[in-house]
Amino acid sequence: MSKVSGIPPWAVVGLVCFCIRLWVVMRFTASPFLIPQDGDMLFYHRWALRVLGGVFSDGSAFYGLPGYPFLLAAFYKVLGTDFGLLALLQTGLETVTGVFVFLLARETMAPFSAGEERMTRVILPALAALGWACHTPAQAMSLIGMPTSWIVCAFWGVVWWAVRRRGSFTGLVALVCGLGIGLCTMMVATILALVPLLAATTLWSGPVALRARMAGVALLLAGLVAGTAPCWIHNFFYAKDPVLLSAHSGLNFYVGNHALANGYPRLPPELRGTQDSMLRDSVRIAVRESGRPLKKSEVSAFWKARADAWVGANRGAWFRLSLLKLGNFWNAFRYDDLSILTVLRENGVLPPGLSFAAIALLGLPGLGLALWCGNFAGRMVCLAVMAHMAVLLPVFVTERYRLPVVPGLLVLSVFFVAFAAQSVLRRDRLRMGAAVVVLALGAVVIFQPRDSGLLATHDLYNSGRAALALGKLDAAEIKLTGAAEKAPGNAEIQFSLGNLRLEQGRRQDAKSQYRKTVELDPLHDRAWNNLAVLAMEEGRLDLARQFIANTIALFPDDAKSHYLLALILEKMDRSAEALQAVGEAVRLEPEQPVFREKKEALEKRTGDGG
Repeated sequence: MSKVSGIPPWAVVGLVCFCIRLWVVMRFTASPFLIPQDGDMLFYHRWALRVLGGVFSDGSAFYGLPGYPFLLAAFYKVLGTDFGLLALLQTGLETVTGVFVFLLARETMAPFSAGEERMTRVILPALAALGWACHTPAQAMSLIGMPTSWIVCAFWGVVWWAVRRRGSFTGLVALVCGLGIGLCTMMVATILALVPLLAATTLWSGPVALRARMAGVALLLAGLVAGTAPCWIHNFFYAKDPVLLSAHSGLNFYVGNHALANGYPRLPPELRGTQDSMLRDSVRIAVRESGRPLKKSEVSAFWKARADAWVGANRGAWFRLSLLKLGNFWNAFRYDDLSILTVLRENGVLPPGLSFAAIALLGLPGLGLALWCGNFAGRMVCLAVMAHMAVLLPVFVTERYRLPVVPGLLVLSVFFVAFAAQSVLRRDRLRMGAAVVVLALGAVVIFQPRDSGLLATHDLYNSGRAALALGKLDAAEIKLTGAAEKAPGNAEIQFSLGNLRLEQGRRQDAKSQYRKTVELDPLHDRAWNNLAVLAMEEGRLDLARQFIANTIALFPDDAKSHYLLALILEKMDRSAEALQAVGEAVRLEPEQPVFREKKEALEKRTGDGG
């Protein structure tokens, strides 16, 4: 195999991939999006800050996988909250993934190597790896505080290891592999899709004695149990709740399977949109309808039972929904639940790059052909892609959730190119016909029309919020009013318009928007809070307190509402009650410095320093 100045091709490819991604990181660090503002990113960031502050548990079972927040906390402890360094670290992981793509592509195309060594062993694998470096969603996910880059790297690292070992995991290797998968499972549980695949290939690997193969599977599972031990030990023995990993699985299943479900994460009206709010709402509703305090496992069971009830009563609709999810997985339609792609692209952070559709157009027919005539490596890549797809279909599909299959699809894309090129060179009409048929069928699946208005509204809303945060009020006006025209009954859009009116100095219009928000969604805590702040600034303290009381009655665990109540009570010269309110805010979110500062100030005022 040829080398460049003695450097192996995989190292050259890795260096090029890193340089491409480093350029994107430099654009990101110069942008105003470096610090997480909201959504899942803020959720992980706040959790990591709580861990950093010594709050490792709230006493109940985990309600969200803890691996990434604890990893972030360790990063913050060593390097501080430098999100540029975090993006650089995750870019390094993405580079390693690119190397795995190169190596897997080279092994997958071994059947085509005769007479075309350089093309199939270097050039096409290098193009596959560069495709990963230029994949826009992967670039975005590597920049922000999300565990996606970690899990994608681990997923394809395990697949590469399996290919190198011809699928046989025995002895210490099986134990180490299981341990690694277990540790990664605490960040993103979809990597568990590889366990049945590895167990099956180990059992079917021929040269090794059956007893050794069975022992290998046992050690793989033992490593998995050991790797996930921090989760289940905490849940079983500390929280006294029988939850293996996290108790939010029932909620995820319900979000993907209810009367309004569309194959994407479409929340029912009773659940708010942000990660933290959704989890809190799910507990509050389950407790309210059960009429008693619930353990987190019972909350999960409550939501799963709701989903099961809908599925049981609507078998036909559920079957059609399942087919829709399968179509969503392969479709060109990009449902970015974070809208981070649009925001970063519009603000000059992300350069033009490859979309999922461009990769899947060749990768999906490549999958069919590799299953038909591929070698062991090609079939392993196919099975890994299908295994990940299978674990998503019971819930829902988003751009970041399907991102882990993209490295495999890039490998299968160049497999398809090599297959088609060889067929043409050999003038093999049967193989050329097969290539054309699978390409056409793949294109039909990928470009099946979807509700583009859904994405347009979602992106208009999120890019409008980003423009508002940057002080670009004219751009925010265009985008948010456009979103409101497409979805006039959406409370979140009306709320953002209220924030825009406030920034424009139109207080009365802002209040009208907030009132419209709570008319559409009486549970909208942020709108009630903003109405309370406006009333407080106008000196209408009793009304402000009434608004805040509405929020606290609905969401007693909302820390910001307790903090605002403390500010109102302080203005009413009721310092002792204000201290009690801000103390509750600190208890709920101890990582918030403004809460602690207000508590200390009130303690000095009341003389209650103890």
